[in-house]
Amino acid sequence: MLARRLGIGTILTFALAGGACAPQVAEQAAAPAVDSAGVKAALSDLWSRYAMADTAGDVAALLDTVSDSVQLDIRGFPRVMGREAWRGGLEGVLKEVDYTSMDIAPERTTVSSNELVYEYGAFREGYTTKGKKFLDHGRYASAVRKDADGKWRIAYLMAFVDSTATVK
Repeated sequence: MLARRLGIGTILTFALAGGACAPQVAEQAAAPAVDSAGVKAALSDLWSRYAMADTAGDVAALLDTVSDSVQLDIRGFPRVMGREAWRGGLEGVLKEVDYTSMDIAPERTTVSSNELVYEYGAFREGYTTKGKKFLDHGRYASAVRKDADGKWRIAYLMAFVDSTATVK
């Protein structure tokens, strides 16, 4: 046996020497516990601000709900890359459309960290254009993050309308 030939002391010496040569693992501070309830409350507040700004036609408030580098994929519109690109689109649409209601119904919310959350769900949006009233029913998927200023903003939003009904 190898242990008999080398002796227990020799084997222990090699084992200890090998352990001393092993790379040291830096001790990392534990990440703070994820406050899922707090993140979900912040997300709910964001959607409330979004709905109020949408129905008020408040471009500045709508822009404050998205990050500087937001990506928006909204069916029927070209992809929007960045807050300033969305400003131009919003200003054009709001000249022709008066949004009257917005309801957002989350189906699944996945809190990734205290700074990032993913969510998908359904929405209903009422609006008037060219004297006619409509109600869109659709779905969305989003990634929302906490920006450096502490505000939660939409980083990515995909939305598409499943059906549009004329309101009489």
